[in-house]
Amino acid sequence: MTHYITTAIPYVNAEPHLGHALELVQADVLARHRSLRGDRVHFLTGTDDNALKNVTAAKAAGVPVREFVDQGAVRFAALHAPLGFDLEYPNLVAVFDAAVRLGADEVVAGLPQAMRVWFFRHRGTDDQTRMLEAAAAAAGRLGRDPERAELLSDLGFARAAAGRPAEALSAYEQALLSGPDDTLAAGLALRIGLARRDLGDLAAAQEQFRRAGELFGTLGQRAGQAQALAFDGWVSLHLGHRADAVELARASVAMAEGPGRITGLVTLGLALAPDEPGQALRTLHDALDLAEQHDLRHQQAWCHNHLGVALRVTGSPGQALEHHRHVFELLDGLAEAQLEIDCLHAYAETCRAAGHLDEARTALDRLAQLARKLDRPHDEKLARAALAALR
Repeated sequence: MTHYITTAIPYVNAEPHLGHALELVQADVLARHRSLRGDRVHFLTGTDDNALKNVTAAKAAGVPVREFVDQGAVRFAALHAPLGFDLEYPNLVAVFDAAVRLGADEVVAGLPQAMRVWFFRHRGTDDQTRMLEAAAAAAGRLGRDPERAELLSDLGFARAAAGRPAEALSAYEQALLSGPDDTLAAGLALRIGLARRDLGDLAAAQEQFRRAGELFGTLGQRAGQAQALAFDGWVSLHLGHRADAVELARASVAMAEGPGRITGLVTLGLALAPDEPGQALRTLHDALDLAEQHDLRHQQAWCHNHLGVALRVTGSPGQALEHHRHVFELLDGLAEAQLEIDCLHAYAETCRAAGHLDEARTALDRLAQLARKLDRPHDEKLARAALAALR
């Protein structure tokens, strides 16, 4: 049996309230109940963006109507996280694909912005990449270069999460040609640095992180500046400049707030591990606590991975393995191929240090297969060399 479950679509002229939450939870309970009974369920909700009330409220707020409506729609879409439900993702993809087939460029170019909440949970997937490619093309046909630049930046980030840093760089370079504003240019410098890092070009990555830091500093955007400092420290650490890494990471942690402190804390913990193991582990646990408090699964996986690295460095490979194994439980269901590649490298090395050679071989086999699938010859070569050393 098939069930179609929908809610009323509220105006976005005001903040969501308890009544909206109650209706959404009730509909979600019914949808889950029917799904668990084996029925086919389509669960759909949304907002009424085309209403006179919205226009009136936008004028009263002194905000352009489109901007006001977009902001309101995002607030309602964000309800899914605290309420613990997720709309049926295929419905959203189907709507977008229909707009593409109809040649509705206005809808295609604007839809990913309204879907940003879902994109965060489904980043790196083939759907997300395909949709951002179509949206960027539509924005280009409409002559909206700033919008196209932002979409291309997001496309690059999606490709990077999917483990395709070279393709990510291509998107970022196209975004730069579209004339990004100063804020987006700073963000692009940071993302280009991450792609360069993932490609193993640490010197070029550090140059981009420092450029991002300067741009964010000029804009007075401390959160972005803190991230740039943290990644500059991460590169410094991997280039062998431990003291510089500690200084940069501490500056980042002092400047950042909330989950924005995670990258700096992880970098600081890794840099301190050889000389101050106790402080290093406390720092890494602080990072993990933040990731858990804000329900950031990919960040939780990243923190567990580096706790494993720190424990291995400090002579506790058995404890380290517990963290590495938990990483892959967290990554299950996430399209985070780049993070998986990074974690497999560390996991295999910890397995080797702990004397679990068969487990190390399994991890390296997975790494080699994933690297080949994503056309990552450098990572595949490293995996093959590590496998050969185990024989």
